[in-house]
Amino acid sequence: DRREIGVAVIGAGLRGVWNLGTLLAQNFQELRLEVVALCEVFEPRAAEARSFLEGQYRRSGHPLEITIYQDLDTCLADPRVELVMITTHSDQHRDPAQKALAAGKKVYLDKPLAQNLEDCNAILAAQRQHGSPILLGFTRRYEAAWRRARTLIDEGVIGDVHMVLLRAVIPYHVYFHGWHRERRFSGDALNDKSSHHVDAMCWFVEADPLCVTGFGGRRVFLPDPDAPQRCRDCDRLCPYRTGPQHEGRPAQDRMPPDKELSWLGGEDTRTGRDICVFQPGADILDHAVVNLKFENGVVGQLFYSIFGFDSEDQETFEIVGEKGRIRLIRHSGALDLVSEYGEESEVIDARDAQHESAHFGADRRLVEELRRFADGAPPVVGCRAGHIASATVFAALESIDAGGALVEVARPLP
Repeated sequence: DRREIGVAVIGAGLRGVWNLGTLLAQNFQELRLEVVALCEVFEPRAAEARSFLEGQYRRSGHPLEITIYQDLDTCLADPRVELVMITTHSDQHRDPAQKALAAGKKVYLDKPLAQNLEDCNAILAAQRQHGSPILLGFTRRYEAAWRRARTLIDEGVIGDVHMVLLRAVIPYHVYFHGWHRERRFSGDALNDKSSHHVDAMCWFVEADPLCVTGFGGRRVFLPDPDAPQRCRDCDRLCPYRTGPQHEGRPAQDRMPPDKELSWLGGEDTRTGRDICVFQPGADILDHAVVNLKFENGVVGQLFYSIFGFDSEDQETFEIVGEKGRIRLIRHSGALDLVSEYGEESEVIDARDAQHESAHFGADRRLVEELRRFADGAPPVVGCRAGHIASATVFAALESIDAGGALVEVARPLP
């Protein structure tokens, strides 16, 4: 039988508690990963998160008591903690990553690696100093359709890869409602969302980006000096309203009652989650087109919009090879395959039994990987990949800010 492994979640928000924490609890009898500690400075969210997770473990037949810490050092000194899951805001990754590695803990870090290049360098240096790898939360690496497409590439079905195109037209106005709306916290929505996309490109191309050019900006979520501060105070008819329903007005993103407290938690940018998308102060992009040249000569493009629409093809990935191409449709799990120089074609249903669950099954596989990682297996995707992904995004933002200039991607420190 597997022994139990104690887990500390640093940053008790939606990702760490209600997504991954739920899966750890639901699959405890198999994985034996026990959340014993939550480190969270926002007290209402910490209490809410503890109550929620303890209920999930009870329903799994494993009642427990979770300790809440506000001090990171005290949390890491808890002898029960072996695996640390860092799911804080992006600008708060560096300190817990460095300290957890120094304390000898296994470290899972949710994407992106960090919000600026300085912190990315520091986290990568800490990993190398302590000789312990970090597991990164790039979910595409765990989704069945992406893995099947990668296998087809490995089998030579479309020949050598020469071009890639990733199209992401997604309804993510939520990035303008909370802390993501400021680059100092998130490194831009392009970093938070498209570090995923850059990593997927690198995975399939099997090379790092060498240089980028980009164009983008804001066209829909433009600042309005007369905008209300928060959705809860607004009586406008707006398709971008968020949070619980307020006085009967519709909300596009509805949160169930057990999440409402943290959703409308604080009055500041960090904890308030229903800031008007038109409220001045945001400095992130709502769209971009980024061209990439990889070290092996492959070229790629990222077509990105967060004022997109809910549809069955919000994200597609096309890989063009010497003798064929694959077009992956993420939502449906379909692979549209052309091979043998156009002589053969088929549509492959690459879904698995977990496709309808979070991140199209990736989160279920990710918690399984957490157990293997805690037992000593190398990470499926690690810190260097996270550095490359974010560094590429930062180069793209630099290019966009400079009107499309060619910018070299910063290399990881040797």
